Amino acid sequence: MPSLNKQAAIFLILFIAAAGVAAYSFASPSLVSPSSLTVTKTVSGVGQTVTVTSTSVTTVSEVAPAQSLEVAAKKEGKVVVMSQFGKSTYSELINAFQQKYGVAVEYQEFNTMDILPRLTAEYSAGKYNWDVAQMSVPFPLDMIKDQGLLLQYRPEAAKGYGKEQTNPLGMYTANIFSTFGFAYNTKKISREEIQKLDLDTLATDLKWKGRLAARDLSGSGVGILIGLYKEWGEEKLTKWLKNLAKQNIFIHSDDGVLAESLAKGEYDGILNINTAKVVTMKNEGSPVDYSFELRGHQFASFFGVGIFEKAPHPNTAKLFTEYILSNEGATILGKVQPVATPGVKGAIPELGGEKRGNVVILDSNLILTKMGYIQDLWKKAKAEAGS
Repeated sequence: MPSLNKQAAIFLILFIAAAGVAAYSFASPSLVSPSSLTVTKTVSGVGQTVTVTSTSVTTVSEVAPAQSLEVAAKKEGKVVVMSQFGKSTYSELINAFQQKYGVAVEYQEFNTMDILPRLTAEYSAGKYNWDVAQMSVPFPLDMIKDQGLLLQYRPEAAKGYGKEQTNPLGMYTANIFSTFGFAYNTKKISREEIQKLDLDTLATDLKWKGRLAARDLSGSGVGILIGLYKEWGEEKLTKWLKNLAKQNIFIHSDDGVLAESLAKGEYDGILNINTAKVVTMKNEGSPVDYSFELRGHQFASFFGVGIFEKAPHPNTAKLFTEYILSNEGATILGKVQPVATPGVKGAIPELGGEKRGNVVILDSNLILTKMGYIQDLWKKAKAEAGS
């Protein structure tokens, strides 16, 4: 297993892209004999090869009644969740789950940058403390998957989810959107003006010079450029970036700072802020709103839920996962998060309605293979503009 320093270095570079129950029949796994599984992954542009040896994953081959899983889960007594969300996000769902099943939930939030080093250290020491992972896709969830740390499990509750939400190997299911797009101060820009805006206008009309902000396009805010690269191609994106670089836009890496600046009227609009943050401030009475009306501009990635292969409480892990993905659990979670559960409208209603067609899901493979190159396009545009 690679050293923690190497792991941290690889994760640091990759993370920059990531930019914020009805009665079921549940699957019961049939265990295969433990064997050595070596996962080798070469990260493009990093020059490191990560090799991890783990036991083989569990395959799902039998279907057991929901009652059997519930009984087995109650015997285990608790489920331990590792998440990137604060506990306040999950508090109502946790309480509902505990009341319904009588199973305790231990929940711990982690900074994204700390997850992989923590798991690497624990697994190296033979410590398996976690049952469920609720994390962003592709990083760190896909990295954890690639190291053989997730269980192959296809939840019954996820059968109605879209193809783009289910990992082909059954390692996780995407259940929450992470959307980022245009947000604006409602005292500075009217809804009528928003309906007439497009990205070319924002980049070329001098009216907008000095009035816009963006999450760091050469860092954590690169997601919008990855989406536009796929939608437009390199030539159009490069031209747009050169124009944008002349607009004297304010750049910051923190959504909170950007949102506060927007609410204060320091900037009229933000190109690529996390939409959930804007929704929260809007609900609190700030003069801010978001727009899903810039076609091809509203992008999203996912947060997914998976089960650790070495989960100490495998049955409670499955029961909790089924509950999160069910309509009942998603409806509760949707009060505070833009859930991606089919038929459930969450904190961003448009994602559950007809305007969802305006949202472009980022290509995880494109993030991995082109992230650095696309970031450099913006750096070159800024250098040419002298900004």
